[in-house]
Formats: sequence, structure tokens, C-alpha cells
Amino acid sequence: MKDAIARDAKYSKLKLVGDEVYYPRVDNADGYEEITLKLVSLKKNATLPNLSLIMAPTTSGAAAAASALYKHGHCAIMQVSGLALPVEMLEASQAGCAPEFALFNNLDIGYLAYYVTHALISGQIEGNEGENIDAGRLGTIDIQSDPSRENALWIRSGDFIKYHTENVERAS
Repeated sequence: MKDAIARDAKYSKLKLVGDEVYYPRVDNADGYEEITLKLVSLKKNATLPNLSLIMAPTTSGAAAAASALYKHGHCAIMQVSGLALPVEMLEASQAGCAPEFALFNNLDIGYLAYYVTHALISGQIEGNEGENIDAGRLGTIDIQSDPSRENALWIRSGDFIKYHTENVERAS
């Protein structure tokens, strides 16, 4: 995340909370609720007065943080975004705790996996950086170097599906 903020101008106004990343002590809803309320208290007691967003990279974390904010009435001072399932975010999203969040487009991932597998098995590609795959309705997809992992490649399947108060109920 630090690299993305440093490299990409569209994140120039985003500031991380110091050098610390906050993780719950336990990987369950109670742990996420505890850390969410800790972050709220850091804003309320003016330790981090400009803190206004919890960015959750996991569906369980986003849902638990949004639920904690909603349950404790903190949607007006703190919000959640990140990767999340609409059905788990419905109530909190409609209350303003999670005005926008996203999720991988699973249909596109499966669709792309079919084309990549076919290209590999049929010998059309070897799986090297710079090779292209004709992926039907997704267009031509390039095999690229993964910027976040050394000696790794990736194939981007396209944009995330963005959810917000206007479409979260329909998607749930």
C-alpha cells in the first residue's frame, strides 16, 4: 500500500496512519470490532484527528469493521472501504458506514481463467512476461510482472465491481 501511495498520483491525498498497520489480536468479529473501536477512539481523543477511513483488504475485516461502526453509532465520524461482499455490508452501507467498497468480478476471473488455461494447454503461450492472451469479451490480456512480488507474474482480469448505497441492496 505504501508503494502504491508513493507511485500513483491518484493516491496523493491518502495518508497512512503513521507506519503502523493495525491488526486485530484474534481473527474474528470480536477482534475486528475491538480494533475498529480503538481506531475510533484515536480520532475522538485527537491522537489522530484526521483519521476518517478504515481500508480493509479482506471481506471479513471490512464487514466486521463496518458492523462495529454501525452497531456503536460511529458512521458519522469513521467509514470503511476495501474488499467486501454486498450482502455483508448492506445494513452498514445504507447507514453511511461504507459508502463505497469493491469486490473482484468473479465472473470475469473465471472467464479469464478458461482462456488462460486453454492458451497454456494448446501451446499458444508459455506463461512468460509480455505474452498476450486473446480473452474473448475481455479483449487482449497481457502477462505482466507483478509489481508487489519479486520474480512473479500476474494477469489482471479487469476492474473491480464497485458497490455503493445505490446498488448494494440489488447486489445482496
